[in-house]
Amino acid sequence: MTNESEAQPKTDEEPKFLIGSYVLETLTTGMYVEPRDAIREYVQNAFDAIRSSRDGSVALQAPPRIDIVVSESGDGFIQIRDNGASITAERVWETLTSIGSSRKTARRQAGFRGIGRLAGIAYCDRLEFTCKAPGEAVTSIVSYNCSEIRKALREGNEELEPVFRRSISHETRDGEALDDHYTLVTLHGLSETPAEMKDIASLGDYLRMVAPVDYKSHWAPGEEIKRHAENIGQTIPTVPVFLGPPDEPGEELRKPYQQTIHAGSKPATIRRINFFNGGEASGSRWWGWHAETALYGIVKDDFGGFRLRTKNIQLGDAEILSRTLAKHGKSYSRFSAWHIGEIFIEGDTVFPNARRDGLEDSTAWREIEGQILAEIVPLAREAYKASRERKSKDFDKVKLQTDTEIKEVEESLKPKANPQADEPPPDRKATERKLNAALKRLENLNLDDYTEEQQTDIRESGVRLRALAQEASVVLKPTITSRRSSPNNGDVPHRDILDIVFDVLQSLLDTRTFNKARQLLLKRFRDL
Repeated sequence: MTNESEAQPKTDEEPKFLIGSYVLETLTTGMYVEPRDAIREYVQNAFDAIRSSRDGSVALQAPPRIDIVVSESGDGFIQIRDNGASITAERVWETLTSIGSSRKTARRQAGFRGIGRLAGIAYCDRLEFTCKAPGEAVTSIVSYNCSEIRKALREGNEELEPVFRRSISHETRDGEALDDHYTLVTLHGLSETPAEMKDIASLGDYLRMVAPVDYKSHWAPGEEIKRHAENIGQTIPTVPVFLGPPDEPGEELRKPYQQTIHAGSKPATIRRINFFNGGEASGSRWWGWHAETALYGIVKDDFGGFRLRTKNIQLGDAEILSRTLAKHGKSYSRFSAWHIGEIFIEGDTVFPNARRDGLEDSTAWREIEGQILAEIVPLAREAYKASRERKSKDFDKVKLQTDTEIKEVEESLKPKANPQADEPPPDRKATERKLNAALKRLENLNLDDYTEEQQTDIRESGVRLRALAQEASVVLKPTITSRRSSPNNGDVPHRDILDIVFDVLQSLLDTRTFNKARQLLLKRFRDL
């Protein structure tokens, strides 16, 4: 039992609250699943700085823009520069060294928790912020020794404050033009940085989807979408973002939507843009669009699925709304990937979560999620119906071919009424090949895609093929799914009995259920 007098602080001392260095690990490496999210955080902060300049009294000296430079030469570096209002010299230290504290407002600005600026600590040796506010002749530089901080994280035996005190430095530089203003974030030393973060092509593909950029200028639906947004009072905020290597003009990034998409095995043209009715809940509002196309299958382009955006910054990926569809029916969730579209949410009561891969649970979000679900379920149904119709054509083709082969094998096995002495016996090898090919075609069908009647037909055809194989004394090869599900079954006791059980089950169950049952039986018999 703890001594109560030892557990309480002395009366003349203030209680001390210990904050370990592991907290910082949670806010950096533990926060982001996707390493490139760190760059998104700095783009988001740059976007906020530019929007603050537009909304305030600062007159920008040049059109707003964000420039990202990636260099792998030497130790390597990544720079993110914006020409927003930046932070005054008086506030730089307090702003850039605080954790979980921010002057931003969630309604007006994309970032608001005061932790995104720490994202780079996990991915570079030194993280440097260079800030120049308008009307000041001084530039402020705050630098984090990320190697030292990560070392403290690994050891985990220190409080956060002393780690920060020795790992963060602050300096100023005079002689800057009064009307100049910018913020430059530099990640120095990329030896521990993941490849996808340093690769310009990979980083560009990612930022085209998540950054608050415009649609491609030659993509006609983009202009239609923006006009609609303005008409309903929900203008889509954008900023030009440029990406490239040092000493070269960066490429302007645009959302990658295009007129022809790749769905299933065919190209499909966007026929028209349809708009969601949208809705409101407790001070927050949403609207969106989706493209009408021929539903050939899952969209294979990077922009497939419904994308959720706030302040025009994408949250997570298409999985967010797939999970929403799964609440209506699990089989519907995969059909969101047959469509493309965006849903925009703004307001005081619906916020992104800390990782920005979804929205914080709230009454307003639950209400809006229900409204979104009501609009996208009919679209999922359309895709589901198109899939069934196409699968039915596949089924009819396979069923016809299988029935023909079954009849041919049955005819070859029938005893001849007047056999000729010199007539050769049935070709067992040909029969074996024919039965194995027919069975493989059946088992390549996913029964989830078919009606109950079609599933019954498939199972009955499989039973008949196995019966013919036994009658013809030929061996059926194990299916691909069977080989994958149990690569090494030699150590299972009573294997001869199990093989009989598997043969019966495979004739009655669809492939997915059969493999689950097979794995469970193998495990149970191994434990005997």
